[in-house]
Amino acid sequence: MYKWFVMSMATLALVGCESGSSPFQRQAATKASTSGSTAATATSATKEPKLLQLGDFTLPAGSKLDDASTLVVGTDTRWLGRVVLRTTLSPVDTYNHFFRTLNGSGWNLITALQGKTSGLTFARGERVATVMIEGSALSGTLVTILVTPREGAN
Repeated sequence: MYKWFVMSMATLALVGCESGSSPFQRQAATKASTSGSTAATATSATKEPKLLQLGDFTLPAGSKLDDASTLVVGTDTRWLGRVVLRTTLSPVDTYNHFFRTLNGSGWNLITALQGKTSGLTFARGERVATVMIEGSALSGTLVTILVTPREGAN
């Protein structure tokens, strides 16, 4: 498991060196171009605001990804890493969004903490996800999602 994690982080370092758009923008452009769409459609697909999807995570509508702080390895439901974003939802609405959507998509709630900084921890299969939510009067709600391998998972 340790070797897999080290190899994943090394791959992440190499992928992070790629210049250009974020992995989410590249993924949207790739999906649009492989679906038989014209180049114009693929270009416009990357410019339109989209609901960010990370496999089994649905992020709140209107979320703005912090590319500089986000590190993701893998795709679909096998990704690991850190996603940092800001949303215009209140901290309570953000908490409720993740509580409902993760519980509804097969993640099992392990712990929940509500306060100035709220947190939710879930487990699903070989992964553990921690969602930290912190409100700010000036800049919306800051969300940090950490998805790591589960200790003892094969």
